[in-house]
Amino acid sequence: MTTAVTNDTLMVRASLASLLARGFAYPDEALRQSLLSGEFAGRVGEACKQLGFRDRTPGLEAAIADVAGRDAYGLAGEHTRLFARTVLCPMNEASYVGAGGLASVRDIADVASLYNVFGYKVAPQAKELADSLPVELEFLGVLCAKETYALEQGWKDRAKVCEDVRAKFVNEHLAVWLPQFAERVRKNARLGLYPALAGLAETLLSLEDIRPPVADPLPAVRPAGAGLGGGEDSDPGCPSDTTQFSPLSFGRTMANRTPPQEERK
Repeated sequence: MTTAVTNDTLMVRASLASLLARGFAYPDEALRQSLLSGEFAGRVGEACKQLGFRDRTPGLEAAIADVAGRDAYGLAGEHTRLFARTVLCPMNEASYVGAGGLASVRDIADVASLYNVFGYKVAPQAKELADSLPVELEFLGVLCAKETYALEQGWKDRAKVCEDVRAKFVNEHLAVWLPQFAERVRKNARLGLYPALAGLAETLLSLEDIRPPVADPLPAVRPAGAGLGGGEDSDPGCPSDTTQFSPLSFGRTMANRTPPQEERK
């Protein structure tokens, strides 16, 4: 399913992608408080309403209510059980693509090169892999935000670059492994939060133009700073500091998601 894309809907997609990235990250105290206060569900619900699938959020609200009735370590324990300790549901692309062989190495290198071109970096203290779901979802948000900025500036060619890279990233990466991940989460989860988030992530992905792979859909990726011509900023779409035009701190929120080591053991 695809929807008409406007600047507003692109920013809503960006917001929802960032929220889902936050939801899948290790649940620190800030995330727990956001869940308990209703702030997280409220923002997700508003984004879903604007994108036309508000009916998908009751499951999330019920799941959050369930989390609220448990102790502080309930959700952290569930995150560790699913995604860290026994790895029932690997949360990185390489676990689903190429079975850890050369195809996995190639795909991770491709993801990393896209991050580099768009000035997207994962803070070292976040301890997240480049192909982890929170990082890839947040990058999808970055692409939407940068495309919005390019359109607002009247940079049609650069907006098209962002649109093409978003299609490449979704079709060659997220769409390849997210459905498998979501199915594992639904099968193995004990709490309802992560299945609800996985379902919303699938719905968000359904708004993109999922299409069959094509050979060399884009020109070779340029190294950072190589420029696209025309005298504009070398970063496709907009300056790397996306916070200049967005209330979201894209590419930076991963920095505050380091779980206490003793809780991950």
